[in-house]
Amino acid sequence: EKFPAGSRFVDGIGIDGEDSFVLRDRKHLSLDGLIIPVVTIDAFTNSLSSVEIVSKGLVLSEQNINEIKNNVINLLEKSDFRKISGEEELSALIRKSVKNYAFKNLKKNPVIVPIVMVA
Repeated sequence: EKFPAGSRFVDGIGIDGEDSFVLRDRKHLSLDGLIIPVVTIDAFTNSLSSVEIVSKGLVLSEQNINEIKNNVINLLEKSDFRKISGEEELSALIRKSVKNYAFKNLKKNPVIVPIVMVA
């Protein structure tokens, strides 16, 4: 009898084919890396408390990190937090800003995972 054959990938206890979204995401991460902007907003004053940039799988110089951080700070200083509907909208703004910087200056398309904390 005939049976389907091809490449299979084992991830923990699961087995996926070549079209697996897990495999696609891992390839993307391996090629372009990950940037995590961590933003803390003061809940009482509605002002920016801190911005940290974490990268994995991507070589960023101190200058790159400072430029990304400054872009995020400038974006947030121009934003009125009372007009932003929630953390999801703020995360989308940060993601777009960092993605534009990375594509323009690094010629990369990293995964951007903003973390917004209101304290």
